[in-house]
Amino acid sequence: MRRFLPQTLPVWVLLIVIAGLLISQVATLYIVSRDRAAANDEVDLYRLNDRAYSLVQLMHDDTPDQRKLWFDDFEANTKTAVEEIVRFATPVIHFRRTVTQDTELSGQQLHEGDKVVLWYNSANRDERVFDNPFEFNIQRSLQPVQTGFGAGGPHFCLGANLARREISVMFDEIRTRLPNMRITGEPAYLQSFFINGIKRLPCSWS
Repeated sequence: MRRFLPQTLPVWVLLIVIAGLLISQVATLYIVSRDRAAANDEVDLYRLNDRAYSLVQLMHDDTPDQRKLWFDDFEANTKTAVEEIVRFATPVIHFRRTVTQDTELSGQQLHEGDKVVLWYNSANRDERVFDNPFEFNIQRSLQPVQTGFGAGGPHFCLGANLARREISVMFDEIRTRLPNMRITGEPAYLQSFFINGIKRLPCSWS
């Protein structure tokens, strides 16, 4: 194992903060209703979740009930809600890896040196693993584990625990300060093959 050098500490801390921020921004408006009723204040949310993937289609029908379920018993549901947000959003679209030795995966022969692509969204919606994988359920069991942070090992997200904390704090603040926040327009999506996200999402509250 390589020694952890003191001069590498700032870079290590920065990596964790950035990794946590990228994941946690997924959650900014996830449970916000799509109700477009008029409100007294209206803003465009810039950069608060410019790496987020906001599932606007889901907000219209299912998410308001899920938000109420979570906010009515916040502490009891936060742990599963955070994991479900990351599972459903899957902010990282894919990673490419190199096969290190000949092997077989699901009947497919893979040879040393082959390039393979890991599609995280597909893994998080695998019907063989998750019950009703296209349903957003904040009380979904923590097992099996979602793969939004990776599948463990050396490539597991450095900022995973920070991201979880940021998501829970963010929604706690929305719950207490802006409980009736609403989406008032279509999001401007991030144009990326690597990150699911939005650049801007107009919202209002009264």
